[in-house]
Amino acid sequence: MSVENHQSPGERSGAACARETGGDEGEIGQHNGGGVASAKPEGFGATVGRGMSWMLVSALGSKVVAVLAQGVLGYLLLPEHFGRFAVATAVAGLLMLCKDGGVPNFLVKRGAGEYVSLSGPSFWLSLVYNTAAAGLMAALAWPIGALLYGDSALAPMLWIMALSLPLGTPGAVLMAKLRLELRFREISLIMGFSIVLRQALTVLLALLGFQELSFAIPVACVAVFESVAAGVLCRDTPWRRGVRLDRWGEIVAQTKWLVLGSVGSFLNDWGPYMVLGYMLTKETVGYYFFSYMIISQVGMLLSHNLQVVLMPVMARMSHDTERFAGAMARSCRALMMASTFLCMGVAAVMPALEHLIWRGRWSESVVAVILMGVFYPWRIASSISAASFQAQGRFKLLSGLNWIEGLALVSMTVIGAAIEPSVRCVALAVGVTLMLNRIMSMAVLFHTSGVSIRRVFTSMSPGWLVAVAAGGFGIVADLYTPLGQWIPQILPGSWGEGLVTTVVDLARCTLSGGVYCLAFGLLARLMLAGDIREALSMMPGRVRGPVTRLLRL
Repeated sequence: MSVENHQSPGERSGAACARETGGDEGEIGQHNGGGVASAKPEGFGATVGRGMSWMLVSALGSKVVAVLAQGVLGYLLLPEHFGRFAVATAVAGLLMLCKDGGVPNFLVKRGAGEYVSLSGPSFWLSLVYNTAAAGLMAALAWPIGALLYGDSALAPMLWIMALSLPLGTPGAVLMAKLRLELRFREISLIMGFSIVLRQALTVLLALLGFQELSFAIPVACVAVFESVAAGVLCRDTPWRRGVRLDRWGEIVAQTKWLVLGSVGSFLNDWGPYMVLGYMLTKETVGYYFFSYMIISQVGMLLSHNLQVVLMPVMARMSHDTERFAGAMARSCRALMMASTFLCMGVAAVMPALEHLIWRGRWSESVVAVILMGVFYPWRIASSISAASFQAQGRFKLLSGLNWIEGLALVSMTVIGAAIEPSVRCVALAVGVTLMLNRIMSMAVLFHTSGVSIRRVFTSMSPGWLVAVAAGGFGIVADLYTPLGQWIPQILPGSWGEGLVTTVVDLARCTLSGGVYCLAFGLLARLMLAGDIREALSMMPGRVRGPVTRLLRL
């Protein structure tokens, strides 16, 4: 996932910014163009808190819809349908290289003062780039699907997904404008409705018998929606400002590292499916993708929304080294605690939840969900390192780290699948690699920002260890408490087997979830009181007050 960029306003002129980009590091200048008055930045916690409040309210609602949709799709579609979509998305992501050519990142980085002059050529460059990428994808769709993967069903999916690139260009540029203006409410509305629309269309198409195309068609529909919605909210028409070919070279020179870095970032998200499509059956890939989708719903809820809010805020303080370093450390502690709490909560109830909803149809994915719950929070923390590097304009370094992480992840996926071609072995290999990758990148970030590398562990490990330990208590309680024997004995004999099974599964979910929450609350209160206070400082007052009183902080 890419992160938009923005720097402290009013610090240097556009010419100075352009001069700074010519060095060997290929970095965009450290400050925005003129035209925006310099002012004391708003408090970090207040700005992030207000932005995250809007984003989380919208995201929570949309993620509930996404989870419900996945529950329905688990009944309507087969594992091979999920597997085909995973492979098609991986191939499409590689052929796209970098959606929009890194232009939205460039616009946010250069700042509001230069938006009017740059938005026209940026839009047309992005449209040409996206159209060329779509043409390449359309031309290679059938050879890749039929000859490379031996599956002709991949080509129609790729053709439809290719349409989303040019259709989504206006939305990408206009969303950059909303981010520049810190209009998080509008951003949250667009993102929330996009997810709801996509999930609703996917379920509807699955009901109509479109099978794996149920995943692909909504991609193009959502691209149109986001472009129209952003246009209505922005009331801006960058395509009317002229092509300005004379400025394309400047834009390309400053976005090349974003393009290259996005390939590495893509490998972190979708690279494993490219090799798993060769090594495992579509059914096994589908089981793994299904488990990844369950945990990544939590990841996308926190990570992407934090990227949208955190990057422009941190960019405004990037010139203040001490304040910037403090913001990084606080963000790491708060995000790691929150993300691991949610991920391990899903892992703790997953054995009972899977049987409650799907009656064993997706049992192959249960262990993978637990393993991903343990390790995926480290992947979520990539939003902080990416936002920090881009806020400082250090795109070449970020690009290199993305490539190292992506190649390591793909390599370990191959090794895991070769050792044992199972969902759990692949999940373990991927999870451990995600954790090691994140420790490496955060160590580089902290070191190059003048912060002790030891703070990587003191900032991120405590919350993770507490949540993993609490999750273990929840899973053990489910495994060793014989509710399946006790509950049928106390229920009326007239109840059917299906109803009894449902009651048992609900009781198991309640037990494992309750034990997990109780253990996490006690351990966090004893060991992470300071971290909880910092996390609560970024939450809305209506949430902060009751939780503070409940935990007696």
